[in-house]
Amino acid sequence: MRVNGLAGYIASPEKSNADEKCVYQGSRGFITDGLEAQKAEMLALAQEAVRSRDPINHYVMSWKENEQPSPAQVEEAIGIFLKEMGLEDHQAIYGLHADTANLHLHVMVNRVHPDSLKVVKPNRGFDIEAAHRAIARIEYVQGWERERHGRYQVLDTGEVERGRESVRIGVDRPRQPEQAKRDMEERTGEKSAERIAIEEAAPVLREATSWAEVHRGLAEKGMRYEKVGSGAVVFVGDVGVKASRTDRAASLSKMEKRLGLFAPSADQAAQRTLENGEAGLRSPKPIAEGVGVAGWPEYIDGRRAHYAAKTVAVEEQARRHLLERRRLSDAQKSVRRDILVNGSDAGKRSRQGVWKGKGELRQAMQSILAAEQAGERASLKDRHQGEREILRERFATYPDIEVWLRERGQPELAEHWRYRNRDKETGQSLDQGNDRGVGQGVDRRVGQIPADQGHEVARIRSAGVDRGQNSMSVVAVPRGIRNYVAHIHGREVHYSRRDAVNSASGGSDAAVVAFVDKGREIEVHDSHSDDSLFAALELATQKWGELSVSGSDDYKARCAALAVEHGFRIVNPELQERIEQGMQARSAAGRRMDRDARGLETTSGASLPGSLAEVYRRHYQDVVGRQERREHAGKGHVDPSRVDAMIAVRMRVTGHDQTGIEEALRQCSASVHGRSAGDGRDWSHYAERTAQYAFSPAGTRRFDQLSQYRTQWEKLEGRERELQNVERLRRDLSREKPELEHEDQKPKERGGPGLSR
Repeated sequence: MRVNGLAGYIASPEKSNADEKCVYQGSRGFITDGLEAQKAEMLALAQEAVRSRDPINHYVMSWKENEQPSPAQVEEAIGIFLKEMGLEDHQAIYGLHADTANLHLHVMVNRVHPDSLKVVKPNRGFDIEAAHRAIARIEYVQGWERERHGRYQVLDTGEVERGRESVRIGVDRPRQPEQAKRDMEERTGEKSAERIAIEEAAPVLREATSWAEVHRGLAEKGMRYEKVGSGAVVFVGDVGVKASRTDRAASLSKMEKRLGLFAPSADQAAQRTLENGEAGLRSPKPIAEGVGVAGWPEYIDGRRAHYAAKTVAVEEQARRHLLERRRLSDAQKSVRRDILVNGSDAGKRSRQGVWKGKGELRQAMQSILAAEQAGERASLKDRHQGEREILRERFATYPDIEVWLRERGQPELAEHWRYRNRDKETGQSLDQGNDRGVGQGVDRRVGQIPADQGHEVARIRSAGVDRGQNSMSVVAVPRGIRNYVAHIHGREVHYSRRDAVNSASGGSDAAVVAFVDKGREIEVHDSHSDDSLFAALELATQKWGELSVSGSDDYKARCAALAVEHGFRIVNPELQERIEQGMQARSAAGRRMDRDARGLETTSGASLPGSLAEVYRRHYQDVVGRQERREHAGKGHVDPSRVDAMIAVRMRVTGHDQTGIEEALRQCSASVHGRSAGDGRDWSHYAERTAQYAFSPAGTRRFDQLSQYRTQWEKLEGRERELQNVERLRRDLSREKPELEHEDQKPKERGGPGLSR
């Protein structure tokens, strides 16, 4: 069942999960080619190991979100892995699955050697250690980003050694809880009792000069030090932690050498009940303060309530089951006594008299009665087992905090928790400068419409309203504006960024509103964002055709620049000359770009769709240039899929949408990286996943870090002239004549910048 089930899952996961897909499947070490025949081969060889209960090992390799191995890289990785594990001659079936954000490879290996028929223990039983070395080699050879705190690293000589960060000579690393405790902290976000003891009890134990100070100092923190057997335990509430795990100098023998023979507290029982309290009374402490744990108090309260209710229910059920078993046992004893001992005329005859001469009949009656009562006990046992199963389903394992955040529709908080300790993120080697830049593209706050804060409100109005014209579009109707979500509030329609809505815990009502359609005018709240302003102008143009804008000079200049770029019809008299000059300059620039484009060849030598291909090519040359400097510095090469992921994030920073990024990757990736369409990779799927990464929570985190480079990358894409036109319009408007400023004074008094008909 194990061989057949696991091999079937690796090759065809969609049979058990419709959302799971195997994008590449392979095998090695077999005589036959078909999967069914290979399963029969593996089963036959595994059955030769008569002294091994299960010679089949199952491993999973996982790549980061921005990494996509090709079929050739999968085969190379399998070869490195099996060789490092000492299983290169063994049977293996493997499949690359794409049901999650991380591509992952399932590897099924038969540890029975095909020639010697001996069961091999990889690395003498320490297979995970060998797997760490294999991962280091795969990362080095194929150019993947090295695992943070990776156990091994590959030297320039090709040798593998323990990572520098894991063995720091002369550096006193902070003491850490046991691995099992750290795993629980990772799942729940709550500090373990062992970590609390290390952080809070250890200083008290090191600095105390007497046993009285030890007891007094620990009691103030809700802890105590007690002798248990030949050793000592530090109690955090009522959870015990071995004293030597708290600090090397905190063991009983070392404490007695320093402070003398152990002296218990004067009143240990009173201290335990009055000062320390029960374990449940200690307030839980988060492992990471304020990073990715915005809903942690709610999570940990729910988790504790869940397991407290489970404990009560299990104990109540156990008591009830015990009572029912005792009742049945007593009832069955009574029946046996009445039938087999007393008989029907009890009191008149002795036991021997009732069944005298009827030994065979009594034996038969005893057998029948035993069978009947055994059936009753079996029925009760089955019912109890079913009730326990129902209780286990009712109180299933509480989800980890990351899963809990995702289930609540907060993937960004889940990603923040996942990367809470990471100062560096994927692809840093391909970027420049400090990657802790402040994001400028998306407002991540959650709340109501932001206050005016003393600035004019940006508005857009229909140009026909002030002229007394009627319009069928004066009623606020939600529009399908790309990247924005509409939500009706009475007679208004509020528009918020789609990614902000997805990250807000309360949905569209809780996300920050970018602009509001009030029917006859659009009020722009996020007026400093070009994306929001462009969307508002697009909506206004769809509704009214012509429009007027009111607000600050800088706001109107940006509206004029967008009108020049996208052809919006703005009727403000004071902006007409600037818009006309911008249109003329843009037309001349367009003619020059057309001449340049006719003489420009793409990297592949083929003509690809103009702007997207050119944008991709420019970013590619910049990123690859940085990669070449990296290789020259001896830092290793970078896999092309990581390059494309970086380009996708860059293009998002400069304002490209997911569809455009996907199209650029689909058109350019294969040819630019020197690959062919027939190398076994699905390039459409590749482009789709890479573009999805750029807009995923992990990509959004990268986007926020790199938004500071937006202007620099816009210039890289050849948009200097556009930026220069915007700046020129702003300078011109700042020199506007007083009489023109006076003419626009009335709209300003209405409350701020906007658009109107």
